[in-house]
Amino acid sequence: MHILHGTWLYGHQRFALWGEDTTISPRLRRGRRSQVARHPSLINTKSLLRHLERYTTEVVPKTSSTRDEPVIYWLPGVGKRPCPSPEALGAGMVTPEGEPELLCWSMDDAILLSPIDVLDYLVQLPLPHEAPPGFIVGSDLCFWQQAAMLAMNCLVEQRYIPALEQAGTRLLAFWQPEPDIDLLAQMSANMPPVCRAAATTPAD
Repeated sequence: MHILHGTWLYGHQRFALWGEDTTISPRLRRGRRSQVARHPSLINTKSLLRHLERYTTEVVPKTSSTRDEPVIYWLPGVGKRPCPSPEALGAGMVTPEGEPELLCWSMDDAILLSPIDVLDYLVQLPLPHEAPPGFIVGSDLCFWQQAAMLAMNCLVEQRYIPALEQAGTRLLAFWQPEPDIDLLAQMSANMPPVCRAAATTPAD
C-alpha cells in the first residue's frame, strides 16, 4: 500500500510530494544514527511519478537527480526507524519498539512541484474516500487538497480584490484573495501537525 504525503516548503517555495510504502522491509545500516537519516520506507521516485502523471496535465517536477536542495522532515521515530503515519498503521505497518522522539529524516525520493503544478495535481487528485485501490491520501495531503479547493472557490466566486505591496521604492499590484474567514480559521485549527514538519535545515 502506498500512503501519499506532501506539504509546502516555505524555504524552497515548492511543494514536496512523498510517500510511505507499507510493503518495504527497511534494511538499516549498522552504526550510530547520523543527525539526518534517510527515511527507510519511502515510495521510490518512479512510483511517485506514476501517481503524479495519473492526476496531472503537464508538470515538470524536480526529483532527487534534478534538485540541489534536500527535503527534510522532523518526524517521530526510534533510532533509525520512523514511526508510521496513522494511515500506514491502519494499512498494517508496525510501530518500532522503544520510546519515540522527534528526529530529522531526509526524504530523498520526494518530488518538488511548483505552485501551479501542485494546484493542477491537488484539484485532480481523488478525494480520500474516492481513491482507487493501492494508495491512500494522507491527512497532510488531504489538508492541502482542501486548501487548493478553497483557492479555486475564491476564483470561481470572484472573492479577490486588487491590492498593492511595497517592494523597496516600487509598488507591486496583485490580486488578494478574500476567502471565508470562518472556514479559514477552521482549517488552520485542524491543520495536521505533519503539515508543519518540513524544515530547510536540521537546525530549523
